[in-house]
Amino acid sequence: MRTSKTILIIEDAEEMCWALDSIFEKEGYNVLAITRGKQAMQEIENQNIDLIISDYKLPDMTAKKILDFCRVNNLNHKTIIISAYGTPQIRKELLKLGAIAVFDKPFKIKRLIKTVNKVLET
Repeated sequence: MRTSKTILIIEDAEEMCWALDSIFEKEGYNVLAITRGKQAMQEIENQNIDLIISDYKLPDMTAKKILDFCRVNNLNHKTIIISAYGTPQIRKELLKLGAIAVFDKPFKIKRLIKTVNKVLET
């Protein structure tokens, strides 16, 4: 079992959100799963989050706004973005805004797990 690191998952597709929640809980992490950006921002401010995994396009904002929110508020959260809109330009913007990785949907879950484990080991 891993140390109790906390992952915030922000994904508006509920099935995907709950699947990621279940997968990372089985990996030994504490998981907060949220489907809206505004609610996620409140959790980011109020919880001790070690890693954020966010969908790029949410109903109320994009992941760019979440990355900018973290930057403006000096919240140095490691953030991984998953996206069905992964153009090279968007990928470059997200990495420039501070994302540590961008996964295009569909993605290999084993690759995401490996990336998360590596990021949270450091």
